[in-house]
Amino acid sequence: MLLLAHTGITLGVFDLCRRIYSRISSHPEKKKKKLVYIAKSSPTLFESSPNPDPLKNPEKRHIDYRFILLGSIFPDMVDRPLVMLIFSVIFTTGKIYTHTLLVNLVLLFMGMYLLKRKGANFLAFSLASCFHLVLDEMWLDLQTLLWPLYGWGFPKQDISHWWGHILQGLFTNPWVYLPEIIGAVILLGFGIVLAKRRMMKEFLFRGKLP
Repeated sequence: MLLLAHTGITLGVFDLCRRIYSRISSHPEKKKKKLVYIAKSSPTLFESSPNPDPLKNPEKRHIDYRFILLGSIFPDMVDRPLVMLIFSVIFTTGKIYTHTLLVNLVLLFMGMYLLKRKGANFLAFSLASCFHLVLDEMWLDLQTLLWPLYGWGFPKQDISHWWGHILQGLFTNPWVYLPEIIGAVILLGFGIVLAKRRMMKEFLFRGKLP
């Protein structure tokens, strides 16, 4: 997959998950039961600590969707330049370290650790990076996905004509277009909504979606 597919599909999936979670968590009956339970279990909670959970701070609860866009292409942003500019003699594939489960799990645990301290942005970034592996169908390349269980090397692949192969695929394999078209439509849809609600500036500077 290329840029439009990774960014558009990832953004669409994460926004859909946000909407589903918001609808479930805002259910009035569940909120009422939750408040009753908290009041009974800790009657002095709000007196002793008016804001015990840092995530109750709106600024920390807010997810910057620019981090999701960055995370969605993070593996390609790191691996391809590393291979083509630095490790071209050692590796002959465009998918190395940041396409592995190990590196993405490290990012995920870092995001979970920073969740209450710094907010959800880095966790969102790491989840988007993990989703990149799903879209790349990395389970078909277990030597890379489960590195270094299969050894310290990576599968060999001719990337000397990488752009040429991509252009050839676009002209000869119509299925290559499908994820790119889907991603482009999703991005266009978000752009139209942001423009209509005059939130484009807010998205560009704060990463906020309606």
